[in-house]
This record gives sequence, C-alpha cells and structure tokens, in this order.
Amino acid sequence: MTTVRYEGGIPHILHDEIAEQTSTTVALTKNSTPTVLCNAASAPITVSLPLASTSEGVIFTIKKTDSSSNAVTIQRSGSDLIDGVTSHTITQQYVTMAFESDGTSWSILNLDSDFSFLQAEITARMNADSTLASLITSGNVYEVTSSAAVAAGDEVFANTTSNPITLTLPASPATGARVKVVDPRGTWGTNTCTIARNGNKIAGYNADLDLTIPNDSVEIVFYSPTSDWRMK
Repeated sequence: MTTVRYEGGIPHILHDEIAEQTSTTVALTKNSTPTVLCNAASAPITVSLPLASTSEGVIFTIKKTDSSSNAVTIQRSGSDLIDGVTSHTITQQYVTMAFESDGTSWSILNLDSDFSFLQAEITARMNADSTLASLITSGNVYEVTSSAAVAAGDEVFANTTSNPITLTLPASPATGARVKVVDPRGTWGTNTCTIARNGNKIAGYNADLDLTIPNDSVEIVFYSPTSDWRMK
C-alpha cells in the first residue's frame, strides 16, 4: 500500500507504512518505513537509527515479532544518544518501542520514558488539590533500578534493564495494606524482579515471589490473620 503524506501542503509519496525485516543489520534513513517489524527467529537483528540531526520530528516504531531468544538491538548513529545511552535491546516477543528525534538525540516515547513528567504532574495536582491529597494518605509512586525496601501503599516501577532487583515487603503490615509493582521497560523476562516476603507468606507459600513476565504488573494485598500477601 502506498501512502501520501502532506507536509506544509506538499505531498510526499511514501512506501509501505509497515515493513518486516529479517536481515541481521537494518540501517534506517529519514525516509524509511516508520514501522519496522523485526523477525529475529534466524539470527539477532541490529537496527541503526539515522542521525538525529537529519531526522528532526521523525518517529520510528520498532517491534520484535518472533518468540526466539535472539535480540533486536536498536543503536545510534554517530555520537547520538538514545535516552542517554548508545543502544536499547528488545528481547521479548511483541515488545514495541518508539523513537523520536528532536534534532539532537533520540527519545523513547513509551510510558516509562515519560515517567518523571508523570510523577511531577501527579505531585503538582496533589499539592493543588487538598481533597485529592487527603485521599492519598500513604504510599508513593516511584521508579527503582536497584534493590530496595517498599512500604504499604507504594506503587513501584521496577526497572530491571541493567540488573535483577529485589523488593522487600514491610515486615508487619496491617490488613488491607497494598503494594503494586510494574515492569516499565519489559525487562523482567531478562532480569527478574523478586518480591521478598520478609517473614510473611505470599499467596499461601513461605517463598519469595519471582516476577518474570515482561510488561507485567502485580498488586498484592495483606491479610494479617494468616500473615499472607494475596494477589489482587
């Protein structure tokens, strides 16, 4: 399918909007197909973004379509950075990442890249609205990249991109205490997020809970008569 895109009133005829790639190396240009489906079943694939300086406003969406263990690596050109690093890797089937150039570097458009802005927005709204602030009496929303202790009411974005993480639950929570854990970068399948029970049971077992499903989120609620965290 051929697509016509209008920029400043000038029609630009583009090739197919979606392209499937099986080559081990894919070099994108400013005018490449904006959606790239990478089938790495036969071998790992490396996708090179064009120079950010020549691609301001361009957005590429890249998805790994196969279930193999072969990774899809998205890397920079020249000295560009992609959210502060030189490359990002997709290891799980159906995980999708979007990249946009601002003329200087590339930014990831997925939810996790906007986390800091989202957290600031929530805080500002709470400070401006005393009723809303009074409804949220405990707990915080935050991201971690290393092991940490969590408190009742916390919502934690457990970023295991670089390493496994262990989150230790409170030792003596009250009935109804809740903790929510989210995989913001789809990396739990590569680096596990472990919820350490800290003396209480989880789902009836005297064992820690390993979270290994990419892009998953888990919320647990404590029931004190049986000293058990239960999955919501």
